Amino acid sequence: IAPKFNVISKPNDWTKGKAANVGGVTRENLTSTEELKLEYWQSFKDYVLDQKTDIRTSKPSIKHWMDFRLGTSRAHKVAYFNTRNRDLGVCLWIGNSKDRLAVFNLLKNEREAIEKEIGCKLEWEERLEWKSSRISLGNSDLDPKDRDSWPEQHKWMLDNLEKFNEVFGSRVRDMDVGDWQPAEIDINEE
Repeated sequence: IAPKFNVISKPNDWTKGKAANVGGVTRENLTSTEELKLEYWQSFKDYVLDQKTDIRTSKPSIKHWMDFRLGTSRAHKVAYFNTRNRDLGVCLWIGNSKDRLAVFNLLKNEREAIEKEIGCKLEWEERLEWKSSRISLGNSDLDPKDRDSWPEQHKWMLDNLEKFNEVFGSRVRDMDVGDWQPAEIDINEE
């Protein structure tokens, strides 16, 4: 016989108030840039919820990025913005795993086809000195500080997150990382 539990308490909406705790910081103590980030991502989440899309947002935060699942642990999508550089974009983030360089280079082998499917050139960053690689698409024509253009920015981000999902999703999920062999480096060559 299984025990029966009766719920006697459930979460309430106290965190939605002005003094809500965000990442260990109260909203009252946020800088103007942190407040902008939080409002931007909340606005983006609201926009996405109003659209017919398979993209699912995470909880808005004071970070300059928001993560999105790709359906594999090998990589994920990221939407980001930078208020100082007046830049926003989306990228495929290939994190710190033993297969990172294989995933990046197998995708790079398909660069021409991928960029044709996306509809533009992408920035390919293997970043050997880092613990991650990324493939990104930026847009410096849109200013994240311009709240009036947020709907246009949100549309651009969502459209490109969907493209990244379509173009990279099955490629990353279905690839055989054993197909990539690092180039041999001749240490006598200088």
